[in-house]
Amino acid sequence: FTALCSLLADPSNEPGAIVPQFSNDRFGCEKGVFISFDFTGFDLKKEKLGAMILQFYKIKTGETRDVKIRFIVTDATRLRYCVHIQGGQLSYDDLMGKASDIGANSVLIYFPWGSFNGDGPGKYSWGDVDSAYSSARKYGRVIIPRIGGGPPGWATSANGRPAPEHYDDFADASKAFVKHVIEAGYPIYGVQLWNEPNLPWEWGDEATGRADPHEFTAMFKKASAKIRELGSAQVKILFPGLSPCQPTANGYYNDEAFLEAAYADGVGDYFDALGSHSYLGPAGCGPSDRAATYSRILA
Repeated sequence: FTALCSLLADPSNEPGAIVPQFSNDRFGCEKGVFISFDFTGFDLKKEKLGAMILQFYKIKTGETRDVKIRFIVTDATRLRYCVHIQGGQLSYDDLMGKASDIGANSVLIYFPWGSFNGDGPGKYSWGDVDSAYSSARKYGRVIIPRIGGGPPGWATSANGRPAPEHYDDFADASKAFVKHVIEAGYPIYGVQLWNEPNLPWEWGDEATGRADPHEFTAMFKKASAKIRELGSAQVKILFPGLSPCQPTANGYYNDEAFLEAAYADGVGDYFDALGSHSYLGPAGCGPSDRAATYSRILA
């Protein structure tokens, strides 16, 4: 489920009109917390499910203030909450079926760059992409594609990173992907470009590579601009979630510092939504940092 905190200072707020108000004070909930939970597709009684959510939330956050559960039911075509799946051992039908079973109507799927653009610039293969989207249509799920990572060999530098001379090729491939999905008649509401580029193995080879916000931002901006050439206001560009609490050392890059550098290079004009990963990184992160992960990034 998706838990959103909202200020309770304004009693005129309509049910469901929940806007996250983040700050360093435990998500900034001054009087208490609303948890908005999409009840669509669940068979449990709301009272039982609400007690489970309340217990889970308080244990995970240590919240002592008043917590209220607000249930909503949404249209099945809207993005409620998302699970991350990947083809491989299970078929897309199996994965979509499991997503449906737990009530997730959207799924994020990783499509490595090289998986559909492995034969050279401008040469695309849509077999796996069509298989995933066909299955999603069958089960009534919406795919949020994660494009990038796994660059094709012809576009990879010696240290495992995408070669700068091929940033334009990634941009072209990203545009071609979105264009293909739109022309095939599949719903697409957003596209995530890459994942956790502040980790050396996501941006390059772990042994010799290094995370670099300036290089990543240069490539990201090219890809975003190409996708926006399609003129689809429906397709939102997602800046990838960063690995939290990483140091800037040994190829890693601190998430806050990475994002600040990307903003300094003008990335703010090239995405519509910012991803944030709430799990804890390995460096200097204690349990109390989990609740502050989003507020650190949004600050």
